[in-house]
Amino acid sequence: MMIIKIKMKKKKKKKKVNRAITRHVVTRWYRSPEVILLQQDIKTITAVDMWSIGCIFAELLQMEKGNCRKPSKRGPIFPGDSSYPLSPDPDSTISSLDQMHVIFDIIGTPSNEEIEKINDAKARRYLRSFPSKLSRNLKQRYPNASNECLDLLSQLLKFDVDKRISVEKAIEHPFLSHVRDPDVEKMHDHVSFQFEDTALSKQNLRKLILEEVLELNPEFQETFEQSGAMDA
Repeated sequence: MMIIKIKMKKKKKKKKVNRAITRHVVTRWYRSPEVILLQQDIKTITAVDMWSIGCIFAELLQMEKGNCRKPSKRGPIFPGDSSYPLSPDPDSTISSLDQMHVIFDIIGTPSNEEIEKINDAKARRYLRSFPSKLSRNLKQRYPNASNECLDLLSQLLKFDVDKRISVEKAIEHPFLSHVRDPDVEKMHDHVSFQFEDTALSKQNLRKLILEEVLELNPEFQETFEQSGAMDA
């Protein structure tokens, strides 16, 4: 009896990939100064989004090889690793990767007039702890970007919300003139969500949560009512 030996190829073990979710809070890289300082106001809430758009715009500029050798290696313009009010006390040395430190390293420190507009005394003290810096020349960072492009970027990344470019003015900026189609642009009426500003007691809030639970689990309706859980 002939025995034939068959040499089987060993399957290569797949290399395990570490897919653990990062614990790093990257959203801080796109937060506007007023959000970091807990000074955002409902009246200027759209300015928060304009800052974030500026941060994203800065990353998109790195898709051009003239601005970034390897677009796959592009990164955020403000990659901080800590943020106010969890930053060190103003009396101690502030990390070079403190979020505001990273921001000021690009756009420069705010003027005394801009700092005075901040309502919170602790936040003003924190801002004054930074050494005075001038804004950087964005052309050196993005050499392939046009002057119009960099002008829009600099207006999006203004520390002062009153000086930051608005949505309407950003759309009308010369940099976007070749992609605009005013005929299809529409301005929607102001939408008000009054329920968001409604003062709720602890009992009413509890009842609303239970009602939401019952929307998805109607079989518990009778149980909830018999237990008195639905009584405000």
